[in-house]
Order: sequence, then C-alpha cells, then structure tokens
Amino acid sequence: DYNNDEIFTALRATGGDDISIESVNPIGGSIIYQFDYFQHDMPEGLWEAISEWNQKIAEKQKPFSQAVLKAQKLNGEILQYEQDKIALESQQKTYEQIIELRKESDLEYEDVQQSLQETLTKIADLASQIQTKQQEMQVYKAQYEAIQKELAFSNNFTAQQIKQLDPFIIYGEFRDDNTITTSNMTYEDKQKQSQELYDRCVQALADTLVNKGSFDVDSKNFLFDSKFKPYADKLKLGAKVYIESTVGSYTPYLLVGYKYSYGRDSLSLSFNNLGISSSSLDTYAKLYGELNKSSS
Repeated sequence: DYNNDEIFTALRATGGDDISIESVNPIGGSIIYQFDYFQHDMPEGLWEAISEWNQKIAEKQKPFSQAVLKAQKLNGEILQYEQDKIALESQQKTYEQIIELRKESDLEYEDVQQSLQETLTKIADLASQIQTKQQEMQVYKAQYEAIQKELAFSNNFTAQQIKQLDPFIIYGEFRDDNTITTSNMTYEDKQKQSQELYDRCVQALADTLVNKGSFDVDSKNFLFDSKFKPYADKLKLGAKVYIESTVGSYTPYLLVGYKYSYGRDSLSLSFNNLGISSSSLDTYAKLYGELNKSSS
C-alpha cells in the first residue's frame, strides 16, 4: 500500500509474515532508492553518479540474489547435518552406557561395540561434510558481501555528494501482505517471493514519482466538422496523451471527459491521472474506452 499523492525516493519494503527483500536487494537492507524525479534539481555531477550507481545495481541484482540463495541452501543443509549429528551423538552415548553395563555384568558387548564404531564413523563423516559445506557457504557469502561493499554509498559517492543527496532522500513504507512464505516452501520458492516483492516495490516507487494532476483544454468545437473527422474519431474516453513535465520526461494523462455547446460552438476536454499508477494506465484506458462504446 502506498499513497500516490506523495513523492518518495526511498521505500522500505515488507511483505506478509514480515518477508523482506534483503536476500535480493544488492545494496543490502530492505530499502530501495529512486531519485529520477529530482534529477534536474541536483548539483552538477550528482545525477551522473546516481545513474552509474543505478546501472551497477541493475547489473549486480541477479548475481547477488543467486549468491545469497546458494548460501541459504548450504546453510539449510548444514543445519540438517548438525541435527543428524546431534541425534547420532545421542545414540553414541546410549551405546557407551550399554557397553559399560554389560562390562559390569560380565556380558558380551562386541555387537554393541560394532554399532558404536559405525555410529562414530557416521559422526565423523557428518562433521567432515559440515566443514565442507561451511567452506562452500563462505565462498558465496564473500561474493554477496563483496557486491554489497561495491554498491555501498561510500564507494559510489564522495562525502560531498552524500551530503548533497541527503535532502533528496524521502522515506516511505511499502507493504504487500499478499506476498508471503510458508513452511513447506523451498529456498527457491522463498527467494522468488522476495524477488516479486522487490519488483513490486520498484514499480510502486516509480509510480509515486509520476506527476499527478488534471487539466482542461478549451477549444473550438470540431466534433462535427468533416475536415476534422480523423481527429474527432480518435476522441474517445481513455485516450492517452503525454505531457513533457521536464526536459525529456513525459507524464501520461487520460481523457476522462469532454463537453460541448452547440450555441457557443465550444469544446472542453478534461484530462487527469489522479490515483492512477503508471503501471495501470493501459488498464484504465481500456476501461474508459469500453465505457465510451457502451454509452455511444
């Protein structure tokens, strides 16, 4: 959930059951940044540094996510091995106690001794596998930690640029309770959920940076003039227009209404994108178009 009427440049993402994006966010943590809205207000050199940083984030997002996933899977295997090792160590103590009791009672214990030896061998094998898995996990951990370090603010911006950037950081919250994990999900399933939450937060952040507003255009009524028929035929509710809000940046608006007067030969067109996210504009345009057809 987020408020389209407010501008944010940093969103903290959380999902249902407090699922986070930390495992897929290459800069670490649960916050995503997007500064496009203020690019023309920034001091010289700052936006260029941000653009380079954004490019690095895009390039490193997948390898970061893959390294974290492999480390998580290895950690899961290690935990399972450790549980198996604890169970075997408990079995080891039981065999040792039985052997002591049989010795005290002057009974044979060779069979138990053999079982004990087999258990000790299994324990040693598990200890070796745990060590191997831990070493493998450290390799992947080093990979994703290196990516986080490479993308850190301090390694991409000068101290002065970080100070210049601070006024443009506007924090907000993004929560999607429909994104959840369950106990029977695999690591891949959970990672996919985190990635979907990450992607939704990126889109939500982009949507907050779309200029919201409305405007009217008053003109001579050309709806019934045959010379302008090609234009009149395109005048349908839901039609999209793009207004240049800043140099090279265009904001989409929808035609949401129009009215005309025969006597005064005037036409008024109403456009807005209030409450409409950029990702939903095509859907709204289609709905308005259907509404127009049904009312004509």
